[in-house]
Amino acid sequence: MRIHEPTPDDLVARLRRGGSLVGAPEEIAEVIKVYERVGADQVIFAPLTMVLDQQYVLRSIELFGKRVIPTFDRDPVHRTTRQREAALAARAA
Repeated sequence: MRIHEPTPDDLVARLRRGGSLVGAPEEIAEVIKVYERVGADQVIFAPLTMVLDQQYVLRSIELFGKRVIPTFDRDPVHRTTRQREAALAARAA
């Protein structure tokens, strides 16, 4: 099964619904803060690798990692690591 490649109209519709974010890292971080305030604790970063130039995608990943993630990920230990450790401790008890 081949994944549908979005058309420009698809992307515009998705943006209008708020289902996708496009912009500078600071703009993206501000929108993610809104989601965080209502309880979201995860986001999915999925650049359109089938449509966009590879260099553009790699730069987007780099910017997201360097300028967006640090805004939210202040804990050096991943939450899933803490969950696994707690589960192991509970089994050992």
